[in-house]
Amino acid sequence: MHFFFCSLFFLITKDQLVVHGFVHRSQQGQAKSSSSVFVSRTMATQASNDVEAYNTIFSSVIELSGSYVRNNALTVIRSVRDIDCNKRRKFVYHIPIAHDTKTFGVAPPPYELSSSVKYVLPSPTGAKIAKLVEEDTSNSKANNKKRQVIEIWTHGGASLQKRILLSDKIHGKVYTELSKFGGMSWKSGDEDALVYIAERLSPTTKSFFDSSTEENGDKKQGAESVVTTGTQFTVGVGIQQDWGEKYSDVCNPALFLLSVDTGKVAPISNVPGGEGERTEFSFGQPVFSPCGSHVIYTAWDECPRKLGAIYCFQRPSKIYSSSVFHLLMSISNNSSLNSKQDCGERSYPPPDLDYICITPNDRLARSPRVSLATTVVAFLCNSKGFDSHNGCMGLDIIDWDTKDSKPLLSTRRALVEPVFTPRKDSAVKHSFFGLSFPGLFLDYLPPDCFSFDGRYIFCDTQWGSASKSLKISVLDGSVEPLWIDDSTDSHCGNSHQSFLGAFENRIFLFHSEPNRPGSIVAVSTSEKTRFDTTDIKFTLHPIAITSYSPLNYPLEMEAVQWKIINSNPSDRDPDNIIQSILLMPQNRMDGTKPPLIVVPHGGPHSCSSISFMPTSFFLCLQGKYAVLLVNYRGSTGFGQASIDSLPGKAGARDVQDLFTATTSLLEEEEVDASRVGICGGSHGGFLAGHMIGQFPDLFKVAAMRNPVTNIATMVTSTDIADWCYVEALGAGSYDWTKFRPPFKDELNSMHDASPVAHVQNVKSPTLIALGMSDRRVPPSQGLEYYYTLRSKGVATKLLVYKEDDHAIDSPVSEADHWINIKQWFDDHL
Repeated sequence: MHFFFCSLFFLITKDQLVVHGFVHRSQQGQAKSSSSVFVSRTMATQASNDVEAYNTIFSSVIELSGSYVRNNALTVIRSVRDIDCNKRRKFVYHIPIAHDTKTFGVAPPPYELSSSVKYVLPSPTGAKIAKLVEEDTSNSKANNKKRQVIEIWTHGGASLQKRILLSDKIHGKVYTELSKFGGMSWKSGDEDALVYIAERLSPTTKSFFDSSTEENGDKKQGAESVVTTGTQFTVGVGIQQDWGEKYSDVCNPALFLLSVDTGKVAPISNVPGGEGERTEFSFGQPVFSPCGSHVIYTAWDECPRKLGAIYCFQRPSKIYSSSVFHLLMSISNNSSLNSKQDCGERSYPPPDLDYICITPNDRLARSPRVSLATTVVAFLCNSKGFDSHNGCMGLDIIDWDTKDSKPLLSTRRALVEPVFTPRKDSAVKHSFFGLSFPGLFLDYLPPDCFSFDGRYIFCDTQWGSASKSLKISVLDGSVEPLWIDDSTDSHCGNSHQSFLGAFENRIFLFHSEPNRPGSIVAVSTSEKTRFDTTDIKFTLHPIAITSYSPLNYPLEMEAVQWKIINSNPSDRDPDNIIQSILLMPQNRMDGTKPPLIVVPHGGPHSCSSISFMPTSFFLCLQGKYAVLLVNYRGSTGFGQASIDSLPGKAGARDVQDLFTATTSLLEEEEVDASRVGICGGSHGGFLAGHMIGQFPDLFKVAAMRNPVTNIATMVTSTDIADWCYVEALGAGSYDWTKFRPPFKDELNSMHDASPVAHVQNVKSPTLIALGMSDRRVPPSQGLEYYYTLRSKGVATKLLVYKEDDHAIDSPVSEADHWINIKQWFDDHL
C-alpha cells in the first residue's frame, strides 16, 4: 500500500497538480481523493491517446521484404506488424507496368501471403515461381511436427504444377535471407533446377545407455548416418556451434541442388572442406553460373570460432564456384543436357571438378550476381578488409567462359574501388547535403541488379544520412545517383531511396522521408537520370496493426518538419564531419520551444538515415519533442576514413561528437536548452550512459535499450568478442586466427572506455529495457547498470522482455517499449 501511495504522489507532483487533498487508501480500501481519481483518469486518457497515435503511425510504416519485376508487373512484399497476435504479417502487391512510361497500371488490392509461405522466387523468365512452404503436420502420423515443401507454380504463377517434399533425412531447415547464410536461385534456360542453402545434418548420436537400433527407414543419408555413442553433448558432434544473435539455429549452412523435373535433392560436396568432413566453412548466397554448369557462392571462414554474424560484415569470406554438371545429370531424368545449356559440345557428363576460389587474395568478398546478357559475374569485395563490423566495399566483375565452363580470373576488374575519403575538389559531379560519393556501403547486391542489357548494375548505398540508389556502368565503372524530382515532396531528390527492380528503360524505387512513409516511383534509366515522377507514384496505404483503435488517417505529415545539420568536430578533423537529422514538431500549443531528445544510433558502424522512422516520428508528433539523430564519426556512409577514426576511441570520440552536435543545436536556440534527454540502444545505449555520466547537467533524462555499460564484463560473454577489443583497444588488437581471453591491462582499458567509469556522476532518471534472450549485449550489462543506479538513489525503471533478443522487435514488446519511452520522457522532461 505504501508503494501505491508513493507512486501516485510522484505522478501528481510531476504533473504539478494539487496534492494537499490526497488521501491514503483507508484500511477498508474505500477512500480515495478526487485528486487521485483525476490523476488516474488523466493518465489513462494520455495512455489511450499514445496508443492511438502509435497505431496510426506504425500502421503507415512501409517495410518491403522482397520485390521483383516479372510478366509486366512489379511485385512487392510488405511486412506489417500485428500487435493483437504478436507476429508479422505479409501482404503482396502486384503493380502492373503500363507501356506508357508516365503511369503505373491499375493494381488490384493487396492479398495476404500465408504465414506458411517462407519464400517466393520467380524464375528468370517469370514462367515459373518456386515457393518454400513450411507445413504443420502435428495432426498427421509424421514424426516431425513441421515439414518443408517447395511448390513449383507454372504459367506465370497461375498453376501449381508440383509439390516437392524436402526430406529431413537429407538436410534441415532451408535458409532464405539474402544478407548472409541464405539464398535460392533458379538455373536459367530450361529453368529445371534450383540451388539453395539448408542446414547440414548433424551426426547421429545416442546415449551410452541407449541400446536401441535405428530402423533403416529413419536413417539420415551420407556420413551423418553413422551413429556415435556418448557424443550427444559433445560440441562439434551432437551440439553444434551457431552464428550467434538472430542466427541461433544456423550452425552449418550447406549447398543443395534440386531437380524441378524429378524432385530429387542432392548436396553439393565439391566445396571447401570436402565430402564427409566437418568443414570449416559456412555457405550462402548461391547463384548458377551464366551457362548453368556451376554454382557460385560465398563461403565464410569459421575458425577459430564462430562469432556473431548479423550486422558483422568483416567476417572473413571468399567467393567460390563448384561444378555441378554431373550432379545435375544424376538427379535429372535427362541422359544429357541440351547443347545450349551444357557449356560446351560434350556428349557425356564429365565428373564434377574441384571448386575454384574466384577471390583468393581478398579478405572480404560476398554477394555474387550474374548477368545472363553479358555472362559477367559481379560481386562485392575489399581485399584489405577491415576490423570494424562494417566498412566500405568495392564492386568488381569477372568474365565467365561459357565454352570451357569456367571463370576467367585474369579478366577481373574493379568497377568501384573502396573510398577512403570523399572528394572535395571542383571535379565532384554529385553531392548530397555537401557530401560527395562516399563509396559503397551496402549489405548485398540486389538479386536482379543488372539492367536487361547488362550494361548497368543497380544498387543502393548509404550516402551520408541517406540511402541512395545508383546506376553503375559495367563499361567504365562510372557512378550515377538516380534522382527523384518531385515538386510535391519537400526535399525532392534528397529522400531515402531503395532499389526494387528494373524493366526495360525504367527502374522502380521506394522512397521516403522522416515525415513521409513513402511511395513507389519509376525512374528513367536513360542517360538523363533526372526524371519527373509526379505522375508515376504508387501509394501503399496503411494497414492497421491492432484492433485497439481505428486509424486516425491521414497522417499529419506536415506537423513534423526535418532538416540535415552538418557540424565540424571539436578536434578540427579536416577529413570528417558530424551529420545529424533534426525532426521538429510544428505548432506547439503552448508556444514554447520544444524539449530535445538526442538519439545516437547503434553499431557504432551503422547510420541513421532520412527514411521514415516511426519511433522518432512518434516521439516528435505525439510527444512534441524535437529529435536529433546524430551520425558521429565512425558512421557508415562517410568513407572508410570516418569508420577507421573510431576504433580504439569508443567512449571518447563518439561521445565528444555527440556533445558537439547537441551543443551546436542548442546554440541555435530552436529548442529548450534546459530540457534535453537522450535515447539509444546497443552502442546508442552505450553513448546514452556516457552522456549522463560525463555531462550530467546537460542530459536530464535517459532511455537505454540493451546498452553496453561495461565492456570488460561483456567481452567473455558476448557473441562479438572482437567488437570489445576493436572498439576499446583499436584495429589490430583482435587476433582473428586465435582465441584468447583478454589480458589484465586490456580489461582496464575496456573498463575505462565504458559508461561504468562515469556512473558515479549519474543523476538523470534512466529507463532501461532488456531483451533477456539477447546474445549480442548480455542482459547482465543492463542489470549491472540498473542496480548501480538504484543503489545510488537515482530514479530508474527496468523493462524486461523475456522472449526478445537484442532488437526487442516483437510487435507487442516493441510497442510497449516505445510507449514507455515516450511516457518516461513525459514524466521527466
